[in-house]
Amino acid sequence: TAPSCGGTAMTINGTATSYRFTGIHLAQSTSTTSSIQGNTIQNISWLTTTGVIATGICTGIYCTGQNVNIGTITGNTIGSGTGTGSIVSQCNTSGGVAYGILVLGNSINVSNNTIGSITTTSSGTGVSHGFVGISSQGVTTFTANNNTIGSTTTANSINCSQASTSSTSQVLHGIEVLSSATTVTIQNNTIANLTNAYAGSATTAALQTRGIYCAFGAPTITSNTIYNLTSASTNISGTTSAALSGITIISTISAGATVSQNTIHSLSSTGASGAIVVNGIYYNGPTTGTNVIARNNIH
Repeated sequence: TAPSCGGTAMTINGTATSYRFTGIHLAQSTSTTSSIQGNTIQNISWLTTTGVIATGICTGIYCTGQNVNIGTITGNTIGSGTGTGSIVSQCNTSGGVAYGILVLGNSINVSNNTIGSITTTSSGTGVSHGFVGISSQGVTTFTANNNTIGSTTTANSINCSQASTSSTSQVLHGIEVLSSATTVTIQNNTIANLTNAYAGSATTAALQTRGIYCAFGAPTITSNTIYNLTSASTNISGTTSAALSGITIISTISAGATVSQNTIHSLSSTGASGAIVVNGIYYNGPTTGTNVIARNNIH
């Protein structure tokens, strides 16, 4: 029987430099396979005055090991699949990012996990605080399969709530790949009901709101469902820095990407002014080789 995570939230007000929360930190470096299964991390209120921390202001699961399976047998829950504010992260210096699951290493499989009911906030409109559901950084082989990021039923499940005007962007990504991995497979995930109140400016060309973002390699991105993403950004870029995108891929160094059978709908820009661009899929690929973008349903 799982332990109860109810009652009064674990509340921490931190003022020290690099003050951060990590629910589970796995730093195993051997070739032995490790497994993180069936854990619940929720009911947390976290405040820090520090700025950018590479491992996240508030991170559910942080893994620097190799040959790790996260949720492949029994999914982990970070926050909740319903409701709002199960985890609240407040950062009072611009550039802070909270993570559901952050992985570095080799051969990591993140599957069947639920990440939702998470709110980030800050001390004022000049401060930004973003969120990434699943982040792959420095991973050579990475799989994200059948995860739910946000909620299928609850509006604003993941909410970067600060209407920041900081020139440091308030990133909101469902799944991101920030390393040139040998093999990237992102499939059967649901990313829904994500809201970013970041306003920025028309000239703030920086990372903003995306369901799936892949910065390197030749990924296979198939059969994902992305919907009810909302951005208040006023950035007028239409390419890699568009205010809102369902899927964005930047893969100029290698061919062979497949983006197919994804469903993307109900993307909403609420920016108050400017020629704001919303992309269903934005792909910047190499000039040689073969890439496939086929049978996606964007509406």
